[in-house]
Amino acid sequence: MSDLMRSTWADYVTAIESAWFERTRQETLYLYHMPVETFWLLDDPGPQHYASLEAIVLTDVTVVDDLLGALVEKGGEPRVTPSLWPQRDRVVNSTTQFSCYRMRNAHPPPE
Repeated sequence: MSDLMRSTWADYVTAIESAWFERTRQETLYLYHMPVETFWLLDDPGPQHYASLEAIVLTDVTVVDDLLGALVEKGGEPRVTPSLWPQRDRVVNSTTQFSCYRMRNAHPPPE
């Protein structure tokens, strides 16, 4: 277990910048279900991106109106923080599987 997960019983942790908290509470997410047979893992180990060379027909769509509630329901722990940069630096230097591809939306790192 990585040091980053030692302080929680959750299966995973999602960090949200406090500036994005209200928008996260109000946003709707559309979860697209697809058949898995033609997908392969692009980056193992890593953040686990999957790809398929075949056209995909959706099998279902789930609408999630309460993102934070859905995280908790699935065993996650949402954490609200003034800045994501300290967590990002710890995650990048850890053994934790992570994805930071949306850091372009974060406030600039502190100087």
